[in-house]
Amino acid sequence: MTAYTTKHHDVLLEAVENTDLGGIAMPRRWSRVPLVIDHKSYPCYHAPAAGAHSVIGLCTGFKSSPVLLQNTVKKLNRMGFDVVGIALPDVGKSCDFMDEYQQLVETFFFSKNSPLYEENPELPRVALTHSLGGLLFLGEMQDIGKSIMAETLLKGAIHVSPFLDLSGYSKKFNRVGSALFTLYSHFNRDKDTPVSTATKARINLEPPTNGQVQAFVAQGRRVIAQAETNLRHDIQPRLRQTFLLGALDGRACPRTTEYFADVVGGKVMILDAGHNPMTDEKCKGFELVANTALNYVNVDEDKAPMSAAQASLNIEPVSPYAALA
Repeated sequence: MTAYTTKHHDVLLEAVENTDLGGIAMPRRWSRVPLVIDHKSYPCYHAPAAGAHSVIGLCTGFKSSPVLLQNTVKKLNRMGFDVVGIALPDVGKSCDFMDEYQQLVETFFFSKNSPLYEENPELPRVALTHSLGGLLFLGEMQDIGKSIMAETLLKGAIHVSPFLDLSGYSKKFNRVGSALFTLYSHFNRDKDTPVSTATKARINLEPPTNGQVQAFVAQGRRVIAQAETNLRHDIQPRLRQTFLLGALDGRACPRTTEYFADVVGGKVMILDAGHNPMTDEKCKGFELVANTALNYVNVDEDKAPMSAAQASLNIEPVSPYAALA
């Protein structure tokens, strides 16, 4: 596995020095704890819950951060979930970062020395991923050894719109469109993707370029191919996994993810939502995430400090929150 470059390490540290990705401050109750890779420290975020019954390990999407999803984290805290999360660092317009991201996710979820397992070690844990974070986690799960390790470390995993292929240009469901996007992205690698222009206007973050999206797509297709190979050899992950998808997702292809979930034996829930059903209050995505996590750790909903609906009340909005929906 390729080690982190000094360049990307410095970019991440600069991003979290005073404010976090997107220019939003980390809540005062939270703390940063180090994740050590090759003798370098990377920040994880610990959002403690009073009287926690379990821990959520959170990995967000490209150029996102647990701080940008702090409304969701606060709601999980109110339901009794400690949250330990990690951000994928901003890599500018570089297209050579997937190995580095993979190592970050591998260390966070699949190493016993990760801050995820050092905070309240006696409590059960559930992985919660979104978008590119889901792709990276699922990539690790195709390794038999990592899959077995996940069974011992986690009670389950919830993947919200994992980016396995590009919506509308999926190789499995639109081979011509897929080939055209590959060709276009090759000659327009550094151009920003138009689907993210609105997000760029509302958050102080550059959207992914065509070349970066192509890097996601290439990795997603490798993960799908490896899962298909594993299935032909009667190998499926035993860790319980739930896939929460938005039928209106214009970024990650929901049909491809539904197919992949069937290959790996996962449960699928499809909602009338976009790329992040978890933040869409109209479709009740957060309630499904929270109740699935409670089920994984064997905590009855009526025994949690409050229900998912109650936890959603009186949460102050964070300016970029809706932009990630």
